[in-house]
Amino acid sequence: MTDKTKDFKSILLLRVFAVVLTVVFIVLIAFVFSTLEKYYSRLDTAGDDDYAYRSNGRPEYLVDGKWYIGKENVETFLLIGIDKYEAAIQNKDGYRNSQQSDALFLLAIDHDSKSYSIIHINRDTLANIRMLDLNGNPYNTFEGQLAISHTYGSGREDSCENTVWSVSDYLYGLQIDHYASISMDAVAVLNDKIGGVTLTVLDDMTNVDEQLVEGASVTLTGEHALHYVRARKGLADSTNVERMKRQKQYVAAFIEQAKASLQENSALAPDILLSISEYLVSDMRAEDLLSITDVIQNYRFDGVQTIEGEARKGEQYMEFRADEAPLKELILRMFYEPKSK
Repeated sequence: MTDKTKDFKSILLLRVFAVVLTVVFIVLIAFVFSTLEKYYSRLDTAGDDDYAYRSNGRPEYLVDGKWYIGKENVETFLLIGIDKYEAAIQNKDGYRNSQQSDALFLLAIDHDSKSYSIIHINRDTLANIRMLDLNGNPYNTFEGQLAISHTYGSGREDSCENTVWSVSDYLYGLQIDHYASISMDAVAVLNDKIGGVTLTVLDDMTNVDEQLVEGASVTLTGEHALHYVRARKGLADSTNVERMKRQKQYVAAFIEQAKASLQENSALAPDILLSISEYLVSDMRAEDLLSITDVIQNYRFDGVQTIEGEARKGEQYMEFRADEAPLKELILRMFYEPKSK
C-alpha cells in the first residue's frame, strides 16, 4: 500500500469520525434540551430572571434572583358558578354549550397552617381559552373572557376541565387539584340550608329586589340571596367588578354563617350535599366534598383575596387585565415559601 493510499484512508476515517461525532453531539444537545424542557419553563409574564423548575412534584421559582418552592400541603379547589341551570343537570354530548362561568373562586387550603383562603377571579379576565374539536380534543387556543372557557365541552366534566386549564394557565401554571361547578340557581338552596345570610346591602338594588335597599341590614333568604350575588342589569353600576364586591361580601358572610350552623347541627353537611347534588358537577367524591365542611369548621379563614387590575370595554365585551406584579406576589405568598439553602 502506497503512502498516498494510506493518507487517503486516514483522511477518510477522520472525516467519518468527525461526522459521527457531530451527529452524536447534535443528538446529545437535543436530549439535553428535551430534558430541560420537562423541568424548566419561563413564566409567560415574568422578567428575564424568572424561571420555574419542577422536581418531585414541588415547583420551584426563581423570581427576581430569589428561589421559592411550592408549599407541600396546600390543596386547591376551583369553584365554578354557572349562569345557567338546565344544561348543568343534563349529560349532553358535544363540544360547545351555552353555559358561562359567572363566578370563579379558587379555594386554597393550607393543612400545615390549618387555614384556608379564597381567590376571587374576575369572569371578564382575558385568558387563554382552549378550543375543542368535534371529538372534544383541544386543537387551538385564543385569548378571550375566562367565562367562556366553560362553553367548550358538553357543560359537564370536560367543560370544567377546560376552565381549570385556563385558570391554571392564567395563574402561572398553578396546579389545581379539584373542581366543582354549581349552577347559580343553587345559591338560594345553599343559603336557606344554613339559615340565611345576614349582611349590609352595598348597592341600591331596589330595581331588582325591593328588599335590597342600600345600607339596610338584611337576612337574605331564597331568591333574595340569588339576586344579591347575580344581578347586574338595571343597577346604577352594572359592571362585574361591582358585582364581585357583593359576591366577596356574601361569600365571607356565608362562611361565617355556615360555620355556626354546622357546629349546631352535625347532620347538616350531608343534607346540604344531597340538596345540591342535581346542580353539581365535580371530580370529587362525596366524602371529599364533605371534607371541605370540616375545613370550614376547624380551620382559620384568612378571607377572600381579589386580583388587582383594570376593567375596560373592549371591541366586543368587557375585558379585565390583572396587574402582573401584585398577582405574582399573591400567588407566591399563598402557594410558595422561600427556599432554604
